[in-house]
Amino acid sequence: MLRPLWTMPLSGHIVSKLNENGFFYWEDLWNPDNRNELKPSVHKILQSCRGFSSRDFQSLQTAPASTSSFEVYMKDTDDIITFSKAVDELFGYGIPTESIVELCGAPGQGKTQICLQLCASVQIPKSLGGLSSAAIYIDTNKNFFFERFKEISLGTVAHCKKVVRKLKLGSSAEEEMKTFTIENMERNVHVLYVNGHIQLLAAVQLLEKMITSSKARLIIIDGFAFPFQEIDSGLQRTSFICRTLGILSQLVSKFKLAVVLTNELTTHISPSGETDFIPALGGSFAQFVSHRLLIGQDSILLSKSPNRPSAAANLKITADGIRDAN
Repeated sequence: MLRPLWTMPLSGHIVSKLNENGFFYWEDLWNPDNRNELKPSVHKILQSCRGFSSRDFQSLQTAPASTSSFEVYMKDTDDIITFSKAVDELFGYGIPTESIVELCGAPGQGKTQICLQLCASVQIPKSLGGLSSAAIYIDTNKNFFFERFKEISLGTVAHCKKVVRKLKLGSSAEEEMKTFTIENMERNVHVLYVNGHIQLLAAVQLLEKMITSSKARLIIIDGFAFPFQEIDSGLQRTSFICRTLGILSQLVSKFKLAVVLTNELTTHISPSGETDFIPALGGSFAQFVSHRLLIGQDSILLSKSPNRPSAAANLKITADGIRDAN
């Protein structure tokens, strides 16, 4: 049975061009002697409309590899600790990689403080259970403060040194701690300041090169909703949000990293006239988010997760960073 071109994931422009040249079915595009080779006339059409390459077309013929839901559930992932045991236990051990995590709350509740702590935590040496990796911090509203990050880094290094001495982890841990310094921690956080949704999308499109060169395992976008406030059209706003999150989702899968986005609360008025505060950006944004954390005064609630129950934890923000409330 022949498959019509309009049922394939092709743009309407490409389908129209192919139809104009007598190609109406997917099977018509290929050399009958080699089903992995496009006909020369099809190549010309694609070049003229700057469509998919031959490799792209071949990928449409191959089904992606599958895995069972049990394997997904049991898959080991690297986690980034928050230095609050109660918060880490919401996820099992810490903020999971291979996921997009939303930190949502009103201004002044500690979203940026948690992000700064994660930038320090992701650099913890592997001998201490860390990832020994870098972080990329995209700041949309001038929230990154180097002096505050330095304070948290000092607290992180001091804590790790205590652990090495207390547990007597040996020479390998001691050697790694020699390079786990404040100066190196500052070098391993790459900060990008963006202004508006166009710059944000451009920065996200450049992330792959930065991840490869820096070996980052953590991407933070602090103030994700802020750049999209300048877009008046709801349809255009949704389009930019989905394009940005689509790229981030691909990076998460390819590099097995964690993406943490901070979001604001917005007022929602129900049909009955009752008002409530809900996360900004709506359902299109929420579909891309793996885990949602709602942050209140000295508390945090895991309200959405694919594999963890909804639960709450208490925490406090100290000079050294995020710690348990008790």
